[in-house]
Parts: sequence; structure tokens; C-alpha cells
Amino acid sequence: MTAPSWYPKPETLPGVLALIAQVVGIDAALRVGQVAGGQQKYMPMPDKVGPNTWLSKLIGVKAARLVAARHLKAGAVKGELLLVPSASVERNAIAVRTLWIQRGYSINQISGELHLARHRVKELVEGWPKGNGGPALEEAADPGRCPACGRRHPAKRLRLSDHRQMSLPLAAAPPRGAGAI
Repeated sequence: MTAPSWYPKPETLPGVLALIAQVVGIDAALRVGQVAGGQQKYMPMPDKVGPNTWLSKLIGVKAARLVAARHLKAGAVKGELLLVPSASVERNAIAVRTLWIQRGYSINQISGELHLARHRVKELVEGWPKGNGGPALEEAADPGRCPACGRRHPAKRLRLSDHRQMSLPLAAAPPRGAGAI
């Protein structure tokens, strides 16, 4: 499954999370940031990664070995202590845009549910279309229903604006080139 266009790119995540996102994916990297964010963790050598290391418990042994090998290629001499960023800014942006785009929540509902300031929510949803909380708008389109409220309204009848006025058909325009008499 591909990530939506409003997800952060792997290279934009802070610190070691960018490396994890390139190897395993953005969701796994954000989960690592949520669980281990703000903590100092030991990144072992690839051959020392086992099922009991902190990273393999979060993303699996094979993926943890790949991350450790990439970290070693990036300039680490041997295992070292890392400060794992929390990526709370990116996680908040994803949560806000998910509620806005996919569920159709209002700005007040989002700020109340996620405990974020209203102006921060407005910044995060600016430029993104609001969802309807149901199927995609293209799928929901029904020609017999009102696009605003979804109800079936009676067909509009042509009414004369004033019952005392008589409506006359418009005269056809004279052909071009025919001069005035």
C-alpha cells in the first residue's frame, strides 16, 4: 500500500528515523519514534542484533539488522548510543490530516480530540480538501441528489417573475450584413 501524498517523505524525518523509514517504511519509523522517542538507545553492530534488542522488538530482527548495516555504512565505527527523536510534529500532522481528509472532522473537533491548538490545526489542514467522512466524493455523486446535503429536492419549475407580465419569444436577430432600412 502506498502512503497518501500528505505523508512525510522518509528523508524528511529527524535523525535515525529517516534511516528506519528508508529501510522499513514511514509507519514503522513513526512507531519507533512514538515508543522510543526522547530516549538514548544503543545501536549495535549488524551481527550483534538479536531478537532481544530494542529495535528488533519494534520492527523485527531482519529489518533491525538492515538498519544497523545502513547505520554502519553511514559512518558509525561500531555500536553507539543514539538519541531517538520522537517525531511528534510529523505524527500530529498525519493525525490531523487523517481526521480532516478521510473523516471530514471540523477544525474544532480535531483540536479537541488531539489536544492541539486551533491555529496549529488550521496550519496543518491549510490547502488540503476536506473529506466527507464517507466514500470518496466522486463515488458519492448522484445526479438526483443535492451535492451539499445529499437529499433529493423536487425539480425546479419555471415560474414567471410577475403574473401580470406576458412572456414573449425573442425575435431572431437579423442576418449579418443586412443594413437598417
